[in-house]
Amino acid sequence: MKLTRCAMLGITFGLLAGCDNFTDPDVLAEFSYTESSHGTAIEDHVEIVELGREVFLQGELNTPTPCYTLEADSKESGKNLTLTVTGRKRDVVCAQQILGGYRYQAVFRFNDTGTYNLKVINSFLPAERASKEFTFTVNVR
Repeated sequence: MKLTRCAMLGITFGLLAGCDNFTDPDVLAEFSYTESSHGTAIEDHVEIVELGREVFLQGELNTPTPCYTLEADSKESGKNLTLTVTGRKRDVVCAQQILGGYRYQAVFRFNDTGTYNLKVINSFLPAERASKEFTFTVNVR
């Protein structure tokens, strides 16, 4: 009976470990941001670089004032990935009434090769300006 339980545990853990190749629940490996030139209007933009099983992303955006933080949330559905970068107004009195400027970086790491659709959304809370979307086709090798 002990051999059967051990065998079942081994098979169960082996199957669970093998499932990681089918789904990759959190491919966003890193996200960071820095303040850039406050007071300077920039065009929101996103650039990507594909390197093997990693995709590097850099974006820039303006916020209504410098009193914002940036947060990232990623979602995956099959070969479709969405990264939402949200500028969230800090709960402080903002003395500076000029545009805020931010630059962000993200790294995606993939277990599986293939072609993925990547959508990046720059959004804001509260919604003081419209969201902007950028779409890319990514080839992971």
